[in-house]
Amino acid sequence: MDILLFALCLVVGIAVGRRRLLPKPLADRSSLALTGAIYLLLFLIGCELGSYRSLLSEMGGLGLRALALCLGGLVGSALLCRLAGSRHGL
Repeated sequence: MDILLFALCLVVGIAVGRRRLLPKPLADRSSLALTGAIYLLLFLIGCELGSYRSLLSEMGGLGLRALALCLGGLVGSALLCRLAGSRHGL
């Protein structure tokens, strides 16, 4: 059910953006709001992960491979977002 809600929100957002239904001042600040929301989401994910004592105690057992996989995904996503933003003048 959550996935359907996420997909619906995304589709409605795309439709609103394509039809330029947002007032210009709000549309101009949407990038700033999105960046703030992403930082807040990352912070909350960190809080959630930090609350799992067993996860933190087992981190050593997960090894460098798991850490490299996570960091690779994070860095790769950041680079692709930067690339996409530079191509669209953002």
